[in-house]
Amino acid sequence: MSKRPGNTSTTPSATSQEEGRLKNGRFGPGNKAGVGHGNPWMKYQKVLAQTVHNTVPPERLARVLRTLATLAEKGDVQAAKVLLDRVLGKAKSMGADLEGFEMPAVATPKDAVRASSAILQAVSEGRIGTDDAAKLAAVVELARRSIETHELAERVAALEARRRKDGEP
Repeated sequence: MSKRPGNTSTTPSATSQEEGRLKNGRFGPGNKAGVGHGNPWMKYQKVLAQTVHNTVPPERLARVLRTLATLAEKGDVQAAKVLLDRVLGKAKSMGADLEGFEMPAVATPKDAVRASSAILQAVSEGRIGTDDAAKLAAVVELARRSIETHELAERVAALEARRRKDGEP
């Protein structure tokens, strides 16, 4: 019997045993569905990694890393970034590390402008990262839209009340 959403059939599929499925519709032992298909992007990444591995011997890679490290030690910020990104992985936001930033309250559209400016200023001064800034900006935008929606609803209600008062349907 098929358990797929929207299927109201009450008869078991004639091919379910042939497809390697159990009576309840789940994949059974030896099921060949999906075998060999996999994620094409990951397959491509594996091919690229294998190509690099076959092309660049470990000793050459070590020389490249040493060169990057030497350049980074001499103050080359881009070399340091490449080296650290490759060794440690790209820096991710910690989420809670906003000690140097205080978000202004957002109760009006003008407050949203002030909050956005404060976020941009904090990024330009290096007090917060761009990932955190994007998250904060999304919160400010949500607040701004909420304020705008509330103000529009109030204006519509006032217009409707005026129409009723004037006797219009």
